[in-house]
Amino acid sequence: APNENLTIIDVRTGDYVDGHLPFHRHIPSTAFPNDVGRLVQELKGCKRVVFHCALSQERGPRAALMYLRHGGGGKVVTKKEDGTEVETGEVQEVVVLEGGFVGWQERYGKDGRLTVGW
Repeated sequence: APNENLTIIDVRTGDYVDGHLPFHRHIPSTAFPNDVGRLVQELKGCKRVVFHCALSQERGPRAALMYLRHGGGGKVVTKKEDGTEVETGEVQEVVVLEGGFVGWQERYGKDGRLTVGW
């Protein structure tokens, strides 16, 4: 189940092997158009969704926009014990990681808690 406060979506393709953020979901930009509808449904209870690619100049922003156009960024919902969904009144925040993974590496690359496989 996704974290109810934060989900990080990494849309890099071949450059994904260069390391990643912990606790993320990898959905390559090439597969994203086929997965976006399902992702919107899966994350409707998440308060913040962060997208990124290598530099967050093309693939990350494109994925975030596609996510919004497919209904992401709406009211956050929670499930009650009986399985029914209720809106919380909060609106999901959809953002792009400034500087992408390259910027993240420059700032946090040496911290193994914040960067994996680099």
